[in-house]
Amino acid sequence: MATILDSRAAFVARAQEHGLTTDQLGRLRDQGITSLAQLAFALTTPGTAPDEESLKSLLSDNPDQVTVGQLSSIRRLTFDAQTLSAAQVKHILAGTETARKAELVPAERSQRIQDQRDRLQGMDLSGPLECSHASYDYVAKMLEQGTPMYLEPHRFTTRSAEVAREKPGKEIILDQTHLTVKEIENKDKCPMQGELQVFQALTRHSLACDLMGVCTFRTMEKWHRFLMDSMQIAAPPGYKSATIEQILRADRAGWIRLAERIDTLRRAPDGSLPLDKAIDELRTDPNVVFHMMPLPMPRAQEKPAPTKPAKKDSPQKPQGGQGKGRGKGKGKSKNNKGKMPLELVGFNQTTKSGKRVCYNYNLARSCPYAEPNKECSKGMHKNLLEPGPKPDLPDRCIKRHHDNFSQFDVQFSERVFGKSIADLLFVEVFSGTGGLTAAIRHIGLAHSIGVDAHVTKRVKAPVIRLDLTSEHGIELPWRILQQDNVVAVHLGPPCGTSSRARDIRRRSGSDPKPLRSVIHPDGLPWLQGLDLQRVTSANKLYDLTGRIFAWCCDNGLLCTIENPVRSHMWRTSHLSNHLHGRSGIIEVCFHTCMYLAQRKKRTKLLTNHKAFTALACDCDDSHQHLPWRLTGGQWATAQETEYPHKFCQAYAKVCYHLFLQHGAVAIPQQMDLDAVQLTQASRAALGTQPRGKKLKPLVREYAAKVTIQGPQECLQALPDKCLSDVPLPATCTPSFALSALPTHATRLQPPMPLGDNADLGIWTTEYGIAWKPNEFIQQAAGLSHPGHFMDGVHPAMVELFDRLARTSTADAALERSAQMRKWLLRAQELREQGVDGLEQSPLHIKRILKGKNMQLFDEMNRAAGSPDTGLASNVCQGFDLMGAIPAGGIFPCKYTHATLTPGQVRDMAKLSKQATWRATGRCKGQDLAAEVYKATCDECDKGWLHGPFQLQELPDEAVLTRRFGIQQSATLGDGSRVYKTRPIDDFSESLVNSTNSCSEAIQPMSIDMILAALAMRARKCGAEKLFGKAIDLRKAYKHLPLSESALGDAYICVFSPEADQPVAFQSQVLPFGARAAVMGFCRVSYALWLMGVAIFNLHWTVFFDDFYLISSEPERRHIDLAQGVLFQLLGWEVSSEKGADFDAVARILGVQIDLSESCIGVFTVCNVDARVKELVATIDHILSQQTLSAAEMRVLRGRLVFAEAQIFGRIAGLHMQQLGRWEHAVGHSPIDPDLEESLSFLRDRIILGGPRRIISDHGRTFHLYTDACLENGVGGIGGVLLDQCGKVLSFFSQVVSEHQVALLNPKHKETIIFELEALAVLVGCTTLLPAEGILPNDRIVVFIDNNSVLSRLISGRCGSELDGKIFQHVLEWEYNTNSVCWYERVPSAANVADGPSRGDKSDLEENLEIFVEVSDVLHALSLASP
Repeated sequence: MATILDSRAAFVARAQEHGLTTDQLGRLRDQGITSLAQLAFALTTPGTAPDEESLKSLLSDNPDQVTVGQLSSIRRLTFDAQTLSAAQVKHILAGTETARKAELVPAERSQRIQDQRDRLQGMDLSGPLECSHASYDYVAKMLEQGTPMYLEPHRFTTRSAEVAREKPGKEIILDQTHLTVKEIENKDKCPMQGELQVFQALTRHSLACDLMGVCTFRTMEKWHRFLMDSMQIAAPPGYKSATIEQILRADRAGWIRLAERIDTLRRAPDGSLPLDKAIDELRTDPNVVFHMMPLPMPRAQEKPAPTKPAKKDSPQKPQGGQGKGRGKGKGKSKNNKGKMPLELVGFNQTTKSGKRVCYNYNLARSCPYAEPNKECSKGMHKNLLEPGPKPDLPDRCIKRHHDNFSQFDVQFSERVFGKSIADLLFVEVFSGTGGLTAAIRHIGLAHSIGVDAHVTKRVKAPVIRLDLTSEHGIELPWRILQQDNVVAVHLGPPCGTSSRARDIRRRSGSDPKPLRSVIHPDGLPWLQGLDLQRVTSANKLYDLTGRIFAWCCDNGLLCTIENPVRSHMWRTSHLSNHLHGRSGIIEVCFHTCMYLAQRKKRTKLLTNHKAFTALACDCDDSHQHLPWRLTGGQWATAQETEYPHKFCQAYAKVCYHLFLQHGAVAIPQQMDLDAVQLTQASRAALGTQPRGKKLKPLVREYAAKVTIQGPQECLQALPDKCLSDVPLPATCTPSFALSALPTHATRLQPPMPLGDNADLGIWTTEYGIAWKPNEFIQQAAGLSHPGHFMDGVHPAMVELFDRLARTSTADAALERSAQMRKWLLRAQELREQGVDGLEQSPLHIKRILKGKNMQLFDEMNRAAGSPDTGLASNVCQGFDLMGAIPAGGIFPCKYTHATLTPGQVRDMAKLSKQATWRATGRCKGQDLAAEVYKATCDECDKGWLHGPFQLQELPDEAVLTRRFGIQQSATLGDGSRVYKTRPIDDFSESLVNSTNSCSEAIQPMSIDMILAALAMRARKCGAEKLFGKAIDLRKAYKHLPLSESALGDAYICVFSPEADQPVAFQSQVLPFGARAAVMGFCRVSYALWLMGVAIFNLHWTVFFDDFYLISSEPERRHIDLAQGVLFQLLGWEVSSEKGADFDAVARILGVQIDLSESCIGVFTVCNVDARVKELVATIDHILSQQTLSAAEMRVLRGRLVFAEAQIFGRIAGLHMQQLGRWEHAVGHSPIDPDLEESLSFLRDRIILGGPRRIISDHGRTFHLYTDACLENGVGGIGGVLLDQCGKVLSFFSQVVSEHQVALLNPKHKETIIFELEALAVLVGCTTLLPAEGILPNDRIVVFIDNNSVLSRLISGRCGSELDGKIFQHVLEWEYNTNSVCWYERVPSAANVADGPSRGDKSDLEENLEIFVEVSDVLHALSLASP
């Protein structure tokens, strides 16, 4: 709190009041006197008057120049300062109310208000946003206490209300021994009756806290907007959104949590405010967010059930008996028919001849009293094939069994609420080609999978191959379904045995044999042989389908079952037994031809959610249908088993919007740092753009999305694409104020029922609102370039660099020394106590972990803040090789699923052991086999293996894995290379790896992540002379044990040259070649890395067992000591092969990182000399012999891919494509001139062309927009170049004549818009961004509205056609300018280059135009003469 004594503004105001000039105030400020408190003690202590000379010296070096008036002013000011200081001390000692009064002095308050207005320009801080002075005093009380307290929002009144209120009266206060008269404290309250008033009060709260220095306005306002936004989140059906009372309770709970966590409000030494970070954490605090959860709506009271329900299908008696108008005497009314079941509502009740149809015959329970086409007492046994004419489409296509969805929706909401759509999982059982899975993955559920017994090359998504008729095959899907993130399941069981097409008889030729009937849907009783086996297998699948559907209904998962409407499957007891009596089941019928299938096929979906009724549609006969007949020796039914793509898209959209309605978190529609993996972010930070759609666009596709609710017919009448403004009907309600859909608005979601309001006719749809060009430009300018906001550095490293930036080298060394001392003493203490954490471990694990204190490991792992808190326990009990791999929560989420169970592998072990033994006996390469056997015996001598054993000595269920060897080379610290043999255990061949499932994917720290961290360190810590050192863990996997249950799965088979036969060993440690072993070791190496970063302040990275350590020049020895102490404490050995001292040039992962220019923020990376020489020799050999085989191509391409991936950009990919043409070469095929040119390019410009340079400073940023058009045979190209602020720098606009269009279209294609769009990019890059004007680290974003051109530019694939030449020139420009290029999409409606491409330059300044000769460009492409 700035009192009158401490306030600078109060000091200035009082000095000017006493007559001091601005220059004199400046002199006082230069002497360090900026407040009355400082002046009071500057010359003498209060109570002692300063002499005249001392006072004059404050104003001037020459006392004679100080006038009497000036002396009077400074004396008076000094007197005030000393008097006020003495008075304050007196009040403090007396403990009076005056000493505790906390408020801003007027001058200080006015100055702070003005400073706040200057900082928050753009906000009108007047009217409802002008805080009362009492608001500041309210916050000041909290500051005086020094700890957070709840600040009630209604206490933050407006200034206008404060001025208008009456002046408060007086009251007498007895303060200890003193009587005081003071004004009565006014506790005014502002009105908070609506959302707007609450929002304004919260904003005044933010402004007051910002002005008083409690926290920044941005942080507090972000928290308040989070509270208000929660009221806009759509609640699940049966619930209501958060109310004002709930968010106020959440705000109060938040302040209570702040008071628990924070013990001071004072600024930290680095200037940060404690509340800023703490408030940001409130949004994920369950104690706070709990108050904002949707609450159940009050339910209407249910009507009591009738005491005597009417019998089903019995005539309905008229109410009131035989009263007047109720019929005559005895007898039945003509309309007294049996009530039609809900399942059959909408279908004809009679045959064409007028006879009544039996309802039971058309239901799942069937009717046993007559044969098909015969008559029973209830009617004819005819199928209700055609719906009746009276009901409308929704009623005849959607048959509702029950409408009670509340309980299911609650369960479904609990499953999806708060989870990102990217983390949810959809499972398609009987997936076929996986078209539905692919559509679901496309909307964001990237982990979704299919399950089927047959997997072909036509699959469109990942499909797990499982035999679902076997016990082991059924076990795996159930394991998948029980994962918490599974939210939806689709089942499309094969209907081959249930198809009604089997009832069709041709005039000639063989016909398929019927296997079921309406009377015998479970299978004809006389079936035998193969037919019986087929029906039995199908019945197992139907039973599984029913069980899964019932389980999904009970556990809150969306579920759908698909089959033709007339399929016998619907009547089988194996399916219907699981569905009988269940509520909430809906049938949805549609014709597949309405989703662009070739034939008219009526299909039924059985589902547990009414949202899927949006898929219902009947054929409108507006299109042609292919006939159902035998075509090319295949029945047409077999050609219609795959779901139409349009249906898959519609199904996926229904699921997507259901997830959002029930609280799932949508995937960001544009690039978001939190949603990008570190590997991708590091490459982006260095300017490498990933292929495909691994990253979201820089700017989202639509400026906004609007949800519209209204009647179904009104929503269906709206256009899918608005060519002009389309007024909204009065019966439709948009999600925000919108009277008409603007031009270019696009429908994103088809009309679908809105939750529980579907019965009321309320449907919903969604539209995307297009950007306007100026809006898109400003949005893109604010984001600049992906490399500016994606640093690609692990958060732990970012915190480390922040600590190093604010700490001196000496202080960092002291902290590091203190940590070393702390943990060395702790290790000694545990040794003296005899505690190592292995007390409950099996004997073999104690032997493997001897020398490692796992209790210390666990404590250090937790102290480092690792989320993998169960790692030490996993190590102490050993790692399993089969089954689910435990995740540590440290790697990116990626689900992989097992295809076999451990039981299946062990059941097959008896036969597979013999096959593995024989395969190992056929060993080739005696020298390599001898090396492998020697390495195996060394492991056995060290206790890592037990053996040897003969085949007959192995247990029946023992899993045997073949061991083989590979030759590897390593670069030592001095640059020399050594070669060694590494044994590999092929656990994929033994099927052990097929039993593994995991929810994480290992993310090693690659070269890009090393370089990204170096660049960030240079930006945060300034220029330093840095040195690097490579560290390799010795026999890394052998430090970690297997569990007792895994020992039987870890038998290794190796060829013994001495015995000339295979022998077996049992592994006790993690084998190199098992998936579970790799994940287990990487969890441990990550823990070691994090301990070094968080505890010892080490700047290093880890790639499996390779660590790369960075140090500044003064602290090299100390950091080297720290890393040695870390490994010594935890009992890990470091390999001496790569051991080297710190050096400016270090070799790691096959490349060489040069830090010699680190003092200017520049780092270089290149391939090691040995690899360069090897590649050059290989290419020279190929060029000399002029031939290349497929095997040589694969070896060369593998080495080049690694070298190019570490060092170079898209241009190398262009020439790498040439190598791919030799994929299927037979023998040594002659190379052609194109391949010879590419090999020479790769050798001269890539391998020998110099290292890759990383400059830590971000260069300039340019945004280039290009576009093209083609109308009536004449084309046009245009481009606009802008700076990072969105200011136009230059543009071009050029017509492409008919003759030039013809040159671009030698093959006379219908349109060449693709070529013109590519040409516009080439002209824009080479003309508006010439090589001589581009600096090495300039960052360029090129915006294109043609997706095909964009995809080709990102991938670097040029092709062999004319357009390939254009792309090749673009990539060569990119290579020659050494710029950091990024290609992005711009919607056509938002492309500022659209006008120039059509000759419209009205919105651009003429003097900025750059004139282009298209003929010169075509000549450069060798398409035209100069």
